[in-house]
Amino acid sequence: MYKVVLIDDEPLILVSLEHRIDWAAHGFTVEGKARGGEEGLRQIHDLQPDLVFTDIRMPDMSGLDLLREARKMYPDMLFAVLSGYSEFEYARRAIEYGVLGFCLKPFDENELYALLDKAAALLGKLEKRETEKATEPARSETMRGILLYLQEHYKDPELSTVEVARVFGFNPNYVSQLFKKSENETLTAYLTNLRMQKACVLLESSGCQVRQAGEQVGYPDYLYFAKVFKKHMGVTPSEYRAGLRGKETPQKSSSAQEDTQST
Repeated sequence: MYKVVLIDDEPLILVSLEHRIDWAAHGFTVEGKARGGEEGLRQIHDLQPDLVFTDIRMPDMSGLDLLREARKMYPDMLFAVLSGYSEFEYARRAIEYGVLGFCLKPFDENELYALLDKAAALLGKLEKRETEKATEPARSETMRGILLYLQEHYKDPELSTVEVARVFGFNPNYVSQLFKKSENETLTAYLTNLRMQKACVLLESSGCQVRQAGEQVGYPDYLYFAKVFKKHMGVTPSEYRAGLRGKETPQKSSSAQEDTQST
């Protein structure tokens, strides 16, 4: 339930507001009532409500002065102004303080309920934003851990989204969504690209055979490695190596023969 504080120097207004309105049905509960601006400001400090209804004209502190003071410390707090017909133009000055709305005396219950629904929607958005802010550091830390894990374990043929999710204690669907949102590609695509980069580095080394390159980047099945490599690089592993040596690209038949011999 969202907390509400009611502030008005007329006791009957406070009683009417508290008991005529079904606050709970709209997600609110009246936590405090005050019969003046100074007392109301103290209750705001003590209770830190989500929504404050305040009269605009009170003998000790006006609603505008209360708004100004409260806004300094609680910029996200919602305020609604209670006003009589004769005070309405005066009450409009409260707009500069970002009030949620105005409630004219005598009160129209439907008008009040509409204002409560508006307040609930705004508070819900605020809560969601705050939750996202709180969880963003945790998500970033998780992603750093996942990326580091992939860098350290890309050689493992069993490495997959499911395995990563198991290691980090998350649901595979959550890991997939988190990774896609962070890196703009799937975990599987990222892992494949990483393995291809590592394979190219190995193929640039004259001491590493083509089959060994595949095994060292997580592909124990050479034919599958060659298929994936050609899909990503446009040439077979053997053709890639031959190109690095500055030789003319082998004919398709000889390249196939070398790839077959590597099996």
